[in-house]
Amino acid sequence: MENLRDELTGALVGLARALNGDRPDPETHKIMLQGLFAVTGFLPLSETVIAEQIQAVMGKKNALIPNCLNCASPCGRTLNYNMDQLRNSEEPVRSLKTVLLTGLCQMSAYVYHVMTLGYSDTALDDFFYEGLFAVGENWNQEFLLPVILKLGNMQIKCLDLFEKANSDVYGHPVAAVLPFPLPGGDDTLK
Repeated sequence: MENLRDELTGALVGLARALNGDRPDPETHKIMLQGLFAVTGFLPLSETVIAEQIQAVMGKKNALIPNCLNCASPCGRTLNYNMDQLRNSEEPVRSLKTVLLTGLCQMSAYVYHVMTLGYSDTALDDFFYEGLFAVGENWNQEFLLPVILKLGNMQIKCLDLFEKANSDVYGHPVAAVLPFPLPGGDDTLK
């Protein structure tokens, strides 16, 4: 199962490379978010589901650059990332890229949720591709640190958007009065 998650992660990096800084269409973005969430392992997905997600990512990647598969002089623009490169990186680089991937995967669940509620943020959406592109590059910690700092800012932006979307759609949360007292005598759940 871990091999399939690695393959999916590598394909997602390949998709980010194929976009080459261009903005994806909504369907491609949805596939990217679903793929990142599948990588997290939060849900017990079957090998079949992960394999289908890999095929969806590969299909989108190949649709972006259809002639790349048959190119006589490959440039590497659409190559999938080999996760062994990350594992074999020197420690600071490995740690920074792992933090980046983990952050992107976690954010994907929030952004996918707000997307289903009709909300989005272009800068936040674009960062997924910027971050995945950085994972695939042979950058040292000097080049990765600004991306990690941006990740922190994007995580805050992500949570703000999540709170706004949920409050707008479902209303603002209010304290609930419990039918029984909590220890300490307070019967309000905050």
